[in-house]
Amino acid sequence: MESHHIEAIATTVAVGKPAPFKVPDQEGCMLEIGYPTSGMNVMVQYPNLNKTELKSLQSPLFGYSYYESETIIPIAYWIFKFPNGMLVETNFNACLALDNKPYMENIEHFLSDIHNGISFFFLDRQIVKGIRFIGLHPEAIQLFQKTLHKQLAKKFTKEDFIITIKQMENVLSSDDLYTMGKEFKFQ
Repeated sequence: MESHHIEAIATTVAVGKPAPFKVPDQEGCMLEIGYPTSGMNVMVQYPNLNKTELKSLQSPLFGYSYYESETIIPIAYWIFKFPNGMLVETNFNACLALDNKPYMENIEHFLSDIHNGISFFFLDRQIVKGIRFIGLHPEAIQLFQKTLHKQLAKKFTKEDFIITIKQMENVLSSDDLYTMGKEFKFQ
């Protein structure tokens, strides 16, 4: 059985077991910094994930792309390319942490240095179906950190962020965002 020790919450995350942390309520992805591990974490919620899809997500990544939107509110997008054409897209809003001191401390810690590890937790509702850990290129982390600094300087609301995301989703697909972003490949 695959398992990983998560020091931040002092528990074990095990494949085939319920996640001991809050999971996304709906299908899609959620990026967190400092929870449940001390670095970047992507919770990928795919109910009824079939074996082919899970195998694709557990296979080596082809690469990933980082994109900062050119909107009034800068949106940080990560798009990860898996085999079989699967793209995992997530975005991040640092301003959500402004009223949450522990979470803001996690972001400040992340911004203080290059923390390039990212954990993926593949979920079918509350059940952990797979876990991946990869190292991202330092240049990609620096681009992300730059966007987070811009977001924190603007101090926009969650509602403004959601409106901007919806406008982006109406115009651009995950493939578009991947192509528009700075692409990074593994060798």
